[in-house]
Amino acid sequence: MNGDNKTERGAWVVLGGIHLLNQTTPQRPDELIVLVRVAPQEICLPSTTVVIRWDTLGMCPVEALSTSGTRLGSARVDGGALFPDAIAGAALRELVGASAAPGLVPLCYLSEHPGGGYHAYAQIRYHPEDACFVRTTRQPVGHGPAEALRWLDQVLSAHAESSMALNNHLRYFRTH
Repeated sequence: MNGDNKTERGAWVVLGGIHLLNQTTPQRPDELIVLVRVAPQEICLPSTTVVIRWDTLGMCPVEALSTSGTRLGSARVDGGALFPDAIAGAALRELVGASAAPGLVPLCYLSEHPGGGYHAYAQIRYHPEDACFVRTTRQPVGHGPAEALRWLDQVLSAHAESSMALNNHLRYFRTH
């Protein structure tokens, strides 16, 4: 891995509003999605669980997009500064704006599958120091560049299929 977290196989922490997972409001075409490029975190392919320690990520390329595909901006952010105190840090606030930043949470970990498409891992635990994700896609979804977001609807559908286990106050963490 080189200094900018680019590897042959891509991996991202996907940030957005929690309402995308718990479906409390419908998805809008101007919905904010932030892709944080990270080194692949799986132990084997495909893993069932991924734990990310923010302070071990190093400098990460970050891209803010709308779900309609509009590129809103990009930056490089130190992983340890993404979520100090479990809220969006200064660099994220600068990238997406002060009003959008408080709504950002890690939605999922996205891993490029060697044969094409992506596996998604839903966030089941999120703290200032780390986050834990569990795989929700059985088969790779969406092809093309991650920035095209062709995987997003399928990832949200996979999460919805497991919503009883994922969308409760404990997110069944002890069960997983």
